[in-house]
Amino acid sequence: MSVKGRVEEIGKSQKGSPKAKVAGFWYFAGKTDISEMKLGQEVELDVHSFMIGTNELWGIDKWKALGPPPPQAAPSPSPGGNGGNPVPQMVSDRALLFVSNCVGSAIQADKVKAPSDILPWALAARAAHKAVEDWKWTPVPDEEIPY
Repeated sequence: MSVKGRVEEIGKSQKGSPKAKVAGFWYFAGKTDISEMKLGQEVELDVHSFMIGTNELWGIDKWKALGPPPPQAAPSPSPGGNGGNPVPQMVSDRALLFVSNCVGSAIQADKVKAPSDILPWALAARAAHKAVEDWKWTPVPDEEIPY
């Protein structure tokens, strides 16, 4: 089966294998090299379905770019003044929810005094979410837990 669409996200599975979100669905790379795939790029995927338990998932057999990746715009300072930090592009719904909750908590805790204080909080929350997404879980045997 063939799928065409824009690359919305690139991530890793629970086991650390690469995956890409194209046209609203996640596709797992398996042994297919997707290291050259770029965010925002239009691609065509040859895919197959597979089952894990009762979940139907999709794997990438091969892929090709349908055009060059979109140009990366140079970061520009925002009116609120973010120190020239780039504003994250193509953020997942989970990341938006996390950032929103962090910024809302900062506002409720009276840490945000002016609208220009929101962007630093949002950038810090996005960086924290990204760090957690990229963190690799390592199982610890029960006998090593000190309690």
